[in-house]
Amino acid sequence: MEEHFEKKYYLILFSSMLGPLSTNAIIPIFNLLKENFLLEEVSLISLAISFYIFPFSILQLFAGTFSDIVDKRSVVSLGFIIFLFSLVLVLVSVLIKNYFLFLTSFLLLGLGFSMINPTILAILNLITPTRKKGLMMGLYNSSAAIGVSLGAIISGVFANILGEWRFIFFLNPILTIFAFTFFMLATKNCELGGSKTHEFNIITNNVRHEQNSKFRAAYLQLKDNLTSKIIILGLIGFFTFFCVITLTNTLMEQIGKSIENISDQEIISIVSTILTVNGFISIILSPITGDLLKKISPLKMMLSGFILMLSTIFLPHGKSFLHYILISGMIYVGSAMIWPALFKQAMDLNREASGTNSAIINSASFLGYASVGIIYVLIGIPLIFYVVIGLNLFGIFLIVLLKKKE
Repeated sequence: MEEHFEKKYYLILFSSMLGPLSTNAIIPIFNLLKENFLLEEVSLISLAISFYIFPFSILQLFAGTFSDIVDKRSVVSLGFIIFLFSLVLVLVSVLIKNYFLFLTSFLLLGLGFSMINPTILAILNLITPTRKKGLMMGLYNSSAAIGVSLGAIISGVFANILGEWRFIFFLNPILTIFAFTFFMLATKNCELGGSKTHEFNIITNNVRHEQNSKFRAAYLQLKDNLTSKIIILGLIGFFTFFCVITLTNTLMEQIGKSIENISDQEIISIVSTILTVNGFISIILSPITGDLLKKISPLKMMLSGFILMLSTIFLPHGKSFLHYILISGMIYVGSAMIWPALFKQAMDLNREASGTNSAIINSASFLGYASVGIIYVLIGIPLIFYVVIGLNLFGIFLIVLLKKKE
C-alpha cells in the first residue's frame, strides 16, 4: 500500500487537530466559564482539561493495541462518534449551565480521542512510503500544534470581537464532522485491517466468543510489544511533554516574579506573544525536522532536542521579555526535533504493531502532560524547573542506552 501514496491521505491530518483544538479553546475563556457555571474558583474550570487528559493518556494504550487486531477504520470511526457526541454534551452543559455535565463531557472527549489519535498515527505509518515517513511524522506534530493555536485564537475572537464566546461550542462539532468526512474520503480504498500476530486455535460462530478472542489478542499484542525499547521511548515522550507543559503552565507566574514593576496586563500580553511564537515554531519546524530524518538518525535528532531543552535551567533567571522568548523558543525548537524522531523510531520497531507502539508512546507522553499540574502544586517554582532538568539529563542517558542496543 505504501508505494501508492496519494495526496488525499494528507486529509487524515485534520483529525489530529481536534483534541488540542477542543481543549485549548476553553483556556482563554476560563473566567467566562466560571461565571457561567456560578463557580467560586477558576481552577475548577481547569479541571476539565485534567478530566480529558487522564482517560486520553491511559485508554489510548488499549485502543491503539486493539486497532492492530481489528480494522483501524472502524476504531477511528467509533472514536469520532464518541467524540462528536461528547462535544454536543459540552454544548448542552454550557447552555443549561451544568458544571458536572461539563466535566463528564470532557471525560468522554478524552475517551473518544484516545481511539482516534494513536490509530491515526498507525494508519499514516501504513500508507506512507519510507521516504516520506519522517515528513509525515513532522506534519502530524504540526497539525496538532495548529489545533492548539487555533483553539485559543478562535475562542478569543468569538469572545472579544464577536462578543459571543459560546460560538466556539457550536463550531467544534461542525469541525469534527468535516474532519470525520475527510478521514473517510482519504481511507476509502485503503486496506486497514488488523495484523495476524496471534492466530486462534478455536473457531466458532459465537459472536461473544469472537469478541472475547479479539480482546484477548489485543492483550497479547500489548504484552508482546511492551519491550524495553518501547518503554524507553515512552519515557522520552513523558519527559518531553513534561518539559513543554511546565514551561506553558509556569510562564505567567515566573514572569511576574522575575520582571520588576510589570502589570498584570503586560504579563498577559507577554505570555500570549510567547505562546503564539512557540506555536509557530512547532508548526513550521516539525515538518522540516521530520524531513531531515532522511539524513539524520532519530536518536541523534532526539539527543539534540534534549540538549536544547536544557535551556529550562535559565527560566528562573530571566529578567526581560527577550530573555523569556529566547529561552522558551529554544525549548520549543528542542521539542520540535524530538517528536517526529520519537514517533519514527517507535514506528520502525515493529510495522505490524504500529498501533500498539503509537498508543504506548502517546499514553506515556500525555501522562507527562497530566503530571505537570500535580507536581506544580506540590513543589512550585523554581523547584519544578530543576525536576525538568533532571528528567532531561535522564532522557539523554536513555538515548545513549538505546544507541548501545542497536
